[in-house]
Amino acid sequence: MILRKNSQSSGEAAGRGGRVTVWRRTLRDSRGEVFTYSVDLLKLLPASFLAGIVSGFFGVGGGTIKVPVLYHLGAPMHVAIATSTLMIALTAISGTIGHLLLGHVKLIELLALAPGIIVGTQLGALTAQRIRSPTLKMIFSLALIIIAMTLLVR
Repeated sequence: MILRKNSQSSGEAAGRGGRVTVWRRTLRDSRGEVFTYSVDLLKLLPASFLAGIVSGFFGVGGGTIKVPVLYHLGAPMHVAIATSTLMIALTAISGTIGHLLLGHVKLIELLALAPGIIVGTQLGALTAQRIRSPTLKMIFSLALIIIAMTLLVR
């Protein structure tokens, strides 16, 4: 991720031919910056499947694998992080419901953790909005390097 140039943005064409399996999108962020990008679904689906297996095998959060995969396949950094967060949220919701039904959740501990989770997510979202894509990419890349070094040491 560190060595790859930034994803297509600021109105650049996201040309990958006229393939039906390529998902193209143009969006404007809160600062008015326009992103036009494309992702090949035939590459994304198996890559996402493998990302889930790899993250489970190494015991790391899915975002550590999914964000680089999405970025490598053409999504801008902010979009890759947001998409990964949505995927993780859906997984977390289904897991939470299952554990609630099985009685595995200690509600007192949940209530103690909830304020920190809410504040942390809000601060993370505000910080991400203020950081430019190259800086966000560098921060995320450094975090991945630290995680990799930690796993190697262990």
